[in-house]
Amino acid sequence: MHKYFSQIPLFKVLHSNLQPLSEHDAYAAVALSQTEDDQSSIAIQLLSDIRQIISDKGIGRISSVDLIEALCADEERPWLTFKQGAKITARQVAYKLRGFDIRSKPLRIYGKPQKGYELQDCVESFQRYLAPDPGKEGLQVTNSRKARRKID
Repeated sequence: MHKYFSQIPLFKVLHSNLQPLSEHDAYAAVALSQTEDDQSSIAIQLLSDIRQIISDKGIGRISSVDLIEALCADEERPWLTFKQGAKITARQVAYKLRGFDIRSKPLRIYGKPQKGYELQDCVESFQRYLAPDPGKEGLQVTNSRKARRKID
């Protein structure tokens, strides 16, 4: 079993029965143990990871497909095994970001129409919900007038 499971109180109770739990039972214990605060912190973690991806790549927009790929690239983060061992989906990302009033929209990326996210739609939520990243000077946002402003 994943080491994460041993930190969940319900899992400890079930496991103390000394009978091995199936993978399904372990994921059920996780789901039953999550509170509203856990769900909120997962949304904040997702927002933080998106800010990091956008900053690292130095881009102003990203397709949903590329975002999922980037989120799942780090095995230490929960996105690769987000729901019952499966990676997070574009629909799940959209649902989590909806709480920050961030929505995917049709974009043209590399000449192809795709659904995705623009940095300028995320900036306010980054500022409101996330601590400034001390290692970065700030994200650069370019609006439609090509003016730049610094985001801390």
